[in-house]
Amino acid sequence: MNRGISKVNLFSRYNIAVFVLFVALLLIASAIAFYRYHFELEQQLTNEIVELGEQANIISNSLERSQQTLQGLQQFAEYSLTHPDDLFASAPLLVQEDDSFYLKVSQRGGVRQKKLRGNITGRGKVSEFSTDMWREITMANALTPAFVTGANNNPDATWFYYISLSRFINIYPWISRNAWRYSDSMLNESYLWQVRQDNLDGKRFVWSQPYHDTAGKGVKASIGTGVFFNQTFKGALVIDVDLASLQRKLPDVNSELHGYVLLNEQGSALVHKSLGEAELKINDKWQDIVPEALKSLSQIQLRNFADNLIYRDWLIQKYQLDINGWSLIKYQPYNDFNANLKNRFIFSILMFVVGLAAFLALVYVMTRKTFIKPASEFISHIEHCAEGDPGKIKPTIEWLPWFQLVENIFGQNRSLMQQLKEQNAALDSRVAEKTQALIERSEQHHRAYVLLRSVINGIPEFIIFNDSQNKLTGCNKSFEQYIGETEANMQGKEVTKLLPVPIQQMLLKFNDLPEEQTSLGYQQTIETSGDTFEVFCTRFYNESGSSLGSIVILRDVSVQFAVQSALQNAKEQAEQANKAKSQFLANMSHEIRTPINAIQGMMALMAKTSLSAFQQQYLANAQGASAALLHLIDELLDLSKIEAGKLRLNFGSAKLDGIVDRVLQLNTLNAYKKGLSLEVDIDAQVPELVNIDEMRLTQVLTNLVNNAIKFTHQGSVRLTINSTAQDDNNAILKFAVADSGIGIAKEKQALLFDAFNQADESMTREYGGSGLGLSISQQIVQLFGGEIKVNSSPDTGSEFSFVIPVRQVEKQIQNRVENITIVTLGCEFSKSLEASVSAYHWHYQAAESIAALEQLNISGDVVLLVDGDYLTNNDLSISSVEKVLNDIVLIGICQPIMTTISEKIVNQLPQLVAPYLLFDIPLYRFTLSKINQHLLLAATKETVSDTPQIANSKSEEKTEKPSPLAGSLKDVSVLLVEDNLVNQMVAQELLFSMGAQVIIAENGAVAIEQLTKNDVDVVLMDIQMPVMDGLTASKKIREQQLYADLPIIAMTAHARAEDKKASFDAGMNLHVAKPVSAEVLSASILKMLKQATVN
Repeated sequence: MNRGISKVNLFSRYNIAVFVLFVALLLIASAIAFYRYHFELEQQLTNEIVELGEQANIISNSLERSQQTLQGLQQFAEYSLTHPDDLFASAPLLVQEDDSFYLKVSQRGGVRQKKLRGNITGRGKVSEFSTDMWREITMANALTPAFVTGANNNPDATWFYYISLSRFINIYPWISRNAWRYSDSMLNESYLWQVRQDNLDGKRFVWSQPYHDTAGKGVKASIGTGVFFNQTFKGALVIDVDLASLQRKLPDVNSELHGYVLLNEQGSALVHKSLGEAELKINDKWQDIVPEALKSLSQIQLRNFADNLIYRDWLIQKYQLDINGWSLIKYQPYNDFNANLKNRFIFSILMFVVGLAAFLALVYVMTRKTFIKPASEFISHIEHCAEGDPGKIKPTIEWLPWFQLVENIFGQNRSLMQQLKEQNAALDSRVAEKTQALIERSEQHHRAYVLLRSVINGIPEFIIFNDSQNKLTGCNKSFEQYIGETEANMQGKEVTKLLPVPIQQMLLKFNDLPEEQTSLGYQQTIETSGDTFEVFCTRFYNESGSSLGSIVILRDVSVQFAVQSALQNAKEQAEQANKAKSQFLANMSHEIRTPINAIQGMMALMAKTSLSAFQQQYLANAQGASAALLHLIDELLDLSKIEAGKLRLNFGSAKLDGIVDRVLQLNTLNAYKKGLSLEVDIDAQVPELVNIDEMRLTQVLTNLVNNAIKFTHQGSVRLTINSTAQDDNNAILKFAVADSGIGIAKEKQALLFDAFNQADESMTREYGGSGLGLSISQQIVQLFGGEIKVNSSPDTGSEFSFVIPVRQVEKQIQNRVENITIVTLGCEFSKSLEASVSAYHWHYQAAESIAALEQLNISGDVVLLVDGDYLTNNDLSISSVEKVLNDIVLIGICQPIMTTISEKIVNQLPQLVAPYLLFDIPLYRFTLSKINQHLLLAATKETVSDTPQIANSKSEEKTEKPSPLAGSLKDVSVLLVEDNLVNQMVAQELLFSMGAQVIIAENGAVAIEQLTKNDVDVVLMDIQMPVMDGLTASKKIREQQLYADLPIIAMTAHARAEDKKASFDAGMNLHVAKPVSAEVLSASILKMLKQATVN
């Protein structure tokens, strides 16, 4: 033990310790106070925000009631318009007053009846109202009870009304028409059209700016939504909310510098409250209401801060309403906010410092006398006891027991302290374990109870717990709401008697059943008056297996049953409509294809006769138009295929130039009549032969070009085909149709590709059309692997384009005439056509006049192309033009497709020395192919059947042309079963030209009779015939073993897939759709005869 420590050092250390303790406590207290101050400051800010949120929720709940009421009114209105018969609402009685009308009401009704009644006023003649108008008025009248209910449930709402674009309004509460009635100026208000536009943009509810009520009832704000029928805006449902009522919901303030402001999304002050009554105005802004120091706060700053903002020693707090984005703002001086808290903490710190100093001073004085000196002696005594000399210091009488105690226990102290520590540690461990186990068990039980209760209350079904005497022991919130009483009030009561009688009877039946029959529960569907419930009952037991009572679960399935019934009815109606549509399409296809078959057959027979060049050209155009008409018929039938997902592409080798030629044949005449310039631009790099569905591509381009001509009044229509990428086997082609027509607005372009829809409903009246073409074209292009895109704006024209991949067909070696120069007079080639001329290794020169033509320096053979209109307008003869140039091998007369050449030019043609051809305008790459074909034929002097245009003044003979299929069916006996006389004649002539022997039967019954009289190799069977149709006749033929292998070919105007299946099911071997060409007819018969020979 160190004895060198003097009493002075001991007291000095004691003094230092006391001072250090004072300073340490002071610092700790200051730190704690500082932390506590900021903590409570944040807590106070949070509490203020929470209180502000509660005030905002009061307003939000009021606005939400208005919104929910409006939502219910909208759903009821649109359902009433869509299903008017479901609600059994009758049309109201209207009274005509000049050009206005109003609702006829009973004069005996008192004030109470007027409170339950709305008033309908409008403009128009009641006697001229359409069905849709009466339906809308009936709906508006049916809204009145809903208006009454909404007004009772929402005291903040003052006016309910439905305003229609059909020039009428229904308003509640009742107001005499003499005081207020409908006027057409209401339809010009921007708020009505804002409701319509916002609804179309996806915003369902629209709040208005504050305004003064025309009835003099203060400042209002309106919430509105649109009513749509068949996607058409019919009118708006509007509820006026009293802003003064919202102002009364704000708490009172006790200072002129404190206040509340409710701002809408546009920054207008809807409601504000400060000390005293504040008058509401419709044009108030933030700067008009707040104190001077806050007026410099901008709308952007107000909008951007979250909850709290300290601005120029002011505290501004904001809470945004979720329902419509309004903001409730509270402002107050920051010193007012934290004054009490700051003063309290300053006072606490001062009192702590004074008290601590006084306490330490008192302790210092008392301990010095009563503790320091005795303690010093006591320490010395302990030192002496440790050294074994305890009697050196005589203590005072107060300290004597302690000195003796130290002497007695000093030796035992070490062992006793160790035992005490061990016992304390063991006891603490046991207490901690039991306390923790108890806490965990209590928390587990509480958590399980809360979770179970939350689940039960969250279930929408009605859940009831009964004891063994059918007395209620518990239920969920849904059942409380259904009965209208709390669970506590229903405890111990037999509440099942409050349920509908059928459910009571079912529960009584369950109680009477033995437990072994209900071990897995008992379930039954019960129908009550107007509702349907699924009821499930089961018993619950204690741990010993004794029944404690029953659980009953009621589920309202009325809506599900109604929906299921409605779906079944809709399914049956849809099946009937689809069946009727299919039958209509089948009949339409048959009725149209039958006369087309006759037309095409007659034209095929006429083509075999000797015709002039003009007659051959006209006949070729007629044949092309007839084939295109078939494409249009198929287009009408394509919609049903698209709807059924059955539209398929049939790829094959096709000439792109030939496809464009067919498109022009259908559209050039319309462009010519309207004075439009129709241009074709095919890039020289575009492959001529591709693998594609020729009919579908023709269909798409025809529709796009036809639309361009239809919607263009002056200017031009241009068809462009470019190759965007290409290799030896594949190419990516871009097709574009551009016009200088009326154009299409951006917002209407998305509607173009909807079936039965156009960019504007008025277009159907002005331009015609069903709205099917672009929809079907888009489907076809998507099957090709592309998509039609639109680039247009009003009054600047439109461009429809699509890009598709195609596979190139392996090119055969094509002979081309060499050393040819093409000279044009009165017309010019496009850049792409000039590039195509270069690809042919030919030369091109253009002349604007005869004088320019004479100046040309040309070598080699010349092909001269002359515009027919140029000759007529300049009074020139073809022969005079021919004399200007030497070595002319071909003269081409150019004119628009399907137009008549002038008689003057026709009379000049026999005078020409060189051969001549007719070329269709516009000129494009297909023109070069026709020139090359003619020159090759002229060089080899061979006759080619597919070039009816070739003619000159010296080659017209009066002999028939030999058929390329002559003799292909020699000695074949054909039974032709056809009821149409014209079709009989066409088919008979075609078969005769191929050398066949023909037997004719006008119906199925005659065909069966003819089979017994004649040896027949093949039967051509029509389907739709009188007496006996083709399907029945084929079945009867197959019933006879003798004719089991007789080839039967269906040759009919029924062209659908189901028609083909019906033919095969009836026993036919092949199905050919009318019209039938000679080539198809011959190939089909030879194919069946070959199969019959093999069999």
